[in-house]
Order: sequence, then structure tokens, then C-alpha cells
Amino acid sequence: MLRAYASGLAELLGYETGITEDDPARRVSGSLLLAEAARCFDRVLALEPEAHCALVFRARAFQRLGRRDAARADLEKSLELGTDPEALARYILATLAAQEGKVDEAVRQLIQSRGWQNVRLRAQQDPDLRVLREKSTEFVEWLKQP
Repeated sequence: MLRAYASGLAELLGYETGITEDDPARRVSGSLLLAEAARCFDRVLALEPEAHCALVFRARAFQRLGRRDAARADLEKSLELGTDPEALARYILATLAAQEGKVDEAVRQLIQSRGWQNVRLRAQQDPDLRVLREKSTEFVEWLKQP
């Protein structure tokens, strides 16, 4: 199980740190990395259905693959289980909401993601949250808070 978890995380991080949507070849290789990450987390969850982190990381892979409903389902299940990485789950829910143009929901999820020390720093630069920086004064004010 640990090998599958580590492999999934490695594939997801490889995508998150090096793949841009600008280059078609990289986009294809990124999709392959994400699909493999999701399969690795599937294996972990088959052995341990309540593995909170695997649910959250598989959700991120699903989000990047365009499978938003599957991503949301994993994140909601993780939160129902009383997840350890609650702040990260809520942050990813915020990015999903922002991608769907649901500005108020995105801001609400970000506010609830307190507990992740670097959430504001990440939110300032996250391209998934661009719409919030452009359209939400509540988000901009939240960013300024200590």
C-alpha cells in the first residue's frame, strides 16, 4: 500500500511542479502522469477505503483531469470522514468552485481552510483562483489578513 501511495504522490507532484497547459506535448504527458496517480490512489483506497490523504490527492488528480464531479465526491467523502488534511480538502474545493465560476462558494471554502499555514501565500499565486482575485473583494480582503 505504501508503494502505491508513494507512486501516486510522485506522479501528482510531477504534474503539479512541471506541466503547463501551454505545451501540447507536456499536456499529454501530464495527463498520463495524472491518470497514473489516480490509479495508484485507487489501489491505496481499495486496501484502505478511509485513507483520507489518498482521497484528497486522488481528488486533485481528478480535478486536473477535468473530472470535477469525481474530485468533489472524493473531497466531500474525505470531509465526512473527519479528514486530517481538512484544510487542503477545502482549498481544493475552493479551486473547483472558482473554476466553475462559483465565487462565493470558493471564498467560503478558503475561509474554512484555516489551519493550513501557507494557504494565503498559495492563494495569492494560484492560477485556479485568478477569478477570485479579479471579482471578489471579500477574497482580496481575506488575503490581507494576518
